[in-house]
Amino acid sequence: TPARHAFGSGSGYARFEWSNITAEDGGISVTIRNTSSRTGSDVIQLYRDTPETVLIGFAKVRIEPGGEQRVFVRPERKMMRVWNDGWMVMEGNCIVRLSRSAEDMGHTLLCSFASNANL
Repeated sequence: TPARHAFGSGSGYARFEWSNITAEDGGISVTIRNTSSRTGSDVIQLYRDTPETVLIGFAKVRIEPGGEQRVFVRPERKMMRVWNDGWMVMEGNCIVRLSRSAEDMGHTLLCSFASNANL
């Protein structure tokens, strides 16, 4: 059953465009441009959908009208673990989704995460 209001589904009066979305340095970068005539904030959410949907990182940016900003979102390291009779670190490549809410299809990318015993 879809949520009545998905996590992160709130919207403000400003409108934003995302471009140049890339996977780099263990995270995701995106250029955000404010296309409206007022200052506003945009929240970028990073999810992994396997084996279940988990919010693994986010960033909030405030941009003046017509302005743009490059934003980097690095996943929280502890969110790259899965339970399998104990916590196991996800290693190697993982498909992640950059979106504005939990139910937004957003943009999917293949991202590489290095193993780290300190998770």
